[in-house]
Amino acid sequence: MKKRVLLVDDDSVVVRMVSRTLGQEFEVESYRHGDRALEAIRHHAFDAVVSDMDIGSMMGTDFYREAVKIRPELATRFVFHTGSSDPPKTHVPLIAKSTNATALRDKVRSLVS
Repeated sequence: MKKRVLLVDDDSVVVRMVSRTLGQEFEVESYRHGDRALEAIRHHAFDAVVSDMDIGSMMGTDFYREAVKIRPELATRFVFHTGSSDPPKTHVPLIAKSTNATALRDKVRSLVS
């Protein structure tokens, strides 16, 4: 059975690209809004979360805090995927959107192992 990954990004092009990349190995469920993604976390278990830093209705760091309140086990299974040249400082791993797809897939693989 494939591991489940929650992808949160407000850019539909990024969602398609990352879903396609991760979908080769993982079951990917994607959302473009943080509040909808939080609702999914309330009702479903995920093995890892890939989140943009700016997801429209909230910042990725706020989304992380709320997600971990709902499912504390996600605290170490989270990665921010961002195009920001100056992302906020955080203890959550960060992968630049300019990074190749293999690096993101490898990072998610390490989170779920």
